[in-house]
Amino acid sequence: MPALKAIGSLEGTGKKKSGFAFFGLFVMIFLLSGCGSGGGGSSAVPDVPAPVEPAGGQPDSGSDTGGHTVSPVAVRIFPEDPAVSAGNKQTFKAEVTGLSPDVTWGVQEGAAAGSITADGTYTAPVIPGTYHIIAISREDPTHAATAEVTVVSAPVVSVAIEPAVVSLSSGKNQRFTATVSGTADPSMTWRILEGEGGGLIQPDGAYTAPATAGTYHVIVTSQADPARNAVATVKISTEPVITPRFAYVANSISNDVTMHTIDPATGALTKIGSIAAGKEPYTVTVDPQGRFVYAGNFGSNNISMYVIDQTTGNLTSTGMVETGIGPYSLTVDPSGRFAYAANENSPTDVWVYRIDQVTGVLTFVETVSAGICPISMTIDPLGRFAYVANTCSNDVSTYAIQSDTGRLILVGQAAAGGGANSVTVDPSGRFAYVSHYNSNDVWAYRIDQTTGTLTKVGSLPAGRQAFSITTEPSGRYVYVANSASNNIWMYRIDQTTGALVSLGSVPEGAGPRSITAEPSGQFVYVANLNSNDVSAYRIDPSNGILTPAGRFPAGTQTRSVKVASKVQ
Repeated sequence: MPALKAIGSLEGTGKKKSGFAFFGLFVMIFLLSGCGSGGGGSSAVPDVPAPVEPAGGQPDSGSDTGGHTVSPVAVRIFPEDPAVSAGNKQTFKAEVTGLSPDVTWGVQEGAAAGSITADGTYTAPVIPGTYHIIAISREDPTHAATAEVTVVSAPVVSVAIEPAVVSLSSGKNQRFTATVSGTADPSMTWRILEGEGGGLIQPDGAYTAPATAGTYHVIVTSQADPARNAVATVKISTEPVITPRFAYVANSISNDVTMHTIDPATGALTKIGSIAAGKEPYTVTVDPQGRFVYAGNFGSNNISMYVIDQTTGNLTSTGMVETGIGPYSLTVDPSGRFAYAANENSPTDVWVYRIDQVTGVLTFVETVSAGICPISMTIDPLGRFAYVANTCSNDVSTYAIQSDTGRLILVGQAAAGGGANSVTVDPSGRFAYVSHYNSNDVWAYRIDQTTGTLTKVGSLPAGRQAFSITTEPSGRYVYVANSASNNIWMYRIDQTTGALVSLGSVPEGAGPRSITAEPSGQFVYVANLNSNDVSAYRIDPSNGILTPAGRFPAGTQTRSVKVASKVQ
């Protein structure tokens, strides 16, 4: 076996990190079966350093045992040798020079030594011991590195951050969450390594991306032990390409979810099949990463769960979970970690779930009270606040979201119009809008950025039985589906006040029940209850006007539609 080469030093520790430069498949197999050692560096995560040179001060461009030149490639992990309390978490970060930055994470000793997510968050086992974290280059698996982690029974401070790697477009938002373990003081501080040029981070982990493309780093530090921290890598692109790929439709008489592919040029839907749901599925939603689908079954009081095949769009069932009486609205928070069900007939009932990041399976967290007949629920783009429209009490419940657990804390109730039926929040998180089934209008609200409370700023007429409302990704336009007048009303958002300006209406199918703008901002889709189909519209980006792009058959009694897109 060739000698193992050092791959760099950890800035600020003065100690070298042991790693691996592999020269053949045999060596890699040997590593995965037990060959590995941790470094002698500090257990704290320092500031993210610039790429470092390997031992000897020069890039790894020497010769292997056969005399061939080795590419200047290095993989390294930090923290190098942390201590973690049994059962707690620690985020690891890998840096790759000379290759793609993508790595595959693993635990050398297998499942008994804990688990690690695809973005480097390690969960320690309950049994103390010394274990090894492995990061393998995806581009060239002959290059990898290990870090030694000591799992102890006594409390020791460790920090984990989620997500540990994220890609955003300039100006977009992401809410990071962090866990400080091993201390009675869970408080933490946030900062961006690159300073103001790397974006803006709030005390609650709400991050706003900068205008300049690049790679930046969000650092969260334990206040109990400032030497302990974790780092998230943020990759900013100024021109992301978002492609609508699949659409999923809940049909309450055929008791199924129909699956459709989307033509990204025209917005046209092609039905590729259907999958059984529970009794009378009224609502369907897709997690923000386009991995999982959930259908709320109004007649059987449960939620059907599915995994999306990323190649075909087909769904695979992962079972059902119980919910309240009459689930009418499902939503997933922007991080994709929590799901919420508003149950109309409970009658004051919202259920909270945690999403398994591998399987998509929901685990019950809690129920909270809302107004009477909670029928629609949405979450602001940073995952800070949740809003529930209560159609019988004519108001909107406002909640603050606990970032680590997804739990809801009631902030208060805001008055609404007659039959508050649907609520949406604009992409900036500054304004909220509610459509009203009985008073046939739309109310606009300003959102307090500290508390989440709503202040009414105006109202405008809508069509008859204004059933569902949505904003589109640019945050300039609002659309309302009116189930009795069979049309879509269009509005422009005043970017200063949040007030709406009417843009007129376009005809719709029979009994439109659900309206959604897909994430690329090109198309709007509407589920039509009485014509058993989905209408597609193209958004004119210059003025927000909708142009019909076709109607496409779904199941029987089509109630809800959602789109899964791909960010490239």
